[in-house]
Amino acid sequence: MKRQHQTIKQQLDNELEHLTFTKQRAVINHVQQQTWRQKCAAMWNKEIEVPLVPVTTVSFTLLLCFGIAFFGDSDSTPAHSYSDETIKVGGNVYWKEDFEELVMQYED
Repeated sequence: MKRQHQTIKQQLDNELEHLTFTKQRAVINHVQQQTWRQKCAAMWNKEIEVPLVPVTTVSFTLLLCFGIAFFGDSDSTPAHSYSDETIKVGGNVYWKEDFEELVMQYED
C-alpha cells in the first residue's frame, strides 16, 4: 500500500511539476486578520452604483420646490419702482424721480 501511495505521489509530482504557485502573498493577506486601517480602506474602496434617472428626477423636483418656495412668494415689483430715466447734474448721474423728490424737499 505504501509503495502504491508513493508511486501515485511521484506520478502526481511529475504531472504538476510545470505548475508554479505565484499568489502566495495574496493568500497570506487574505487569511490574516485585517487591521482597522485595512478595513477602512476596503470600505472606502467600494463601488456604488447610482441609478441616473431616479436621482436626477428627485434632485430636479427638490430644486424646483425650493425655488418655488423661496422665489414664488416674493413680489415681482420692488417697493420703489424707478423709471429708466436718469439725469446728469453737475457731472453726477441721478434717477429722475429721486432728483425731483430731493429738489421738492429743498424748495419747501
